[in-house]
Amino acid sequence: MTDKSNLEILNRIDLFFELFNNMRDLVFLTKVDSAENFSYVLANRPAKDLCGLTDESFGKPLNEVLPQKAYELIKSKYKDAMRKKEPITYEDQLIVPPSWANLENYKYSPNQIIYWESTITPVFNQHEACTHFLAIVRDITDRRLKRKGVKENQPSKGTGKKYLPFLSIKKPAQYLERPR
Repeated sequence: MTDKSNLEILNRIDLFFELFNNMRDLVFLTKVDSAENFSYVLANRPAKDLCGLTDESFGKPLNEVLPQKAYELIKSKYKDAMRKKEPITYEDQLIVPPSWANLENYKYSPNQIIYWESTITPVFNQHEACTHFLAIVRDITDRRLKRKGVKENQPSKGTGKKYLPFLSIKKPAQYLERPR
């Protein structure tokens, strides 16, 4: 049985947001309308900072907020989670853009390759319509490099890889090909 005093956070929205905004993971709450259009409702501070989201970004359709290729990737993942009616997890990698060097508490250097694991959880109402998504995006670079036994995390020149834009409007980054 849960002690009611342990549920204090449910009555303290300020405490909830303090915890929410101090998480290392990027957290996004996305609304789904009846026409299956997506818009951000809420994002924690690290997600806003890293993706360049402003107050004006919230409530707008994602296709107006994100670069086209990033939108298409996210839309396909959201639709996949809706179809499966369960959380999905996938990995991506990107090259850190020079503009991220100015972000507070960011540990990577420009042009480093970093790895992300995203879990998208669809939320359904009583009519089985998907109304929201909770997306949690975790930096898994250290884990991936340990698994690969790699000490250096630098892109090699002349790899010939095709890049896709990341989620940022103001801070362009680049996706690499998906890990296999």
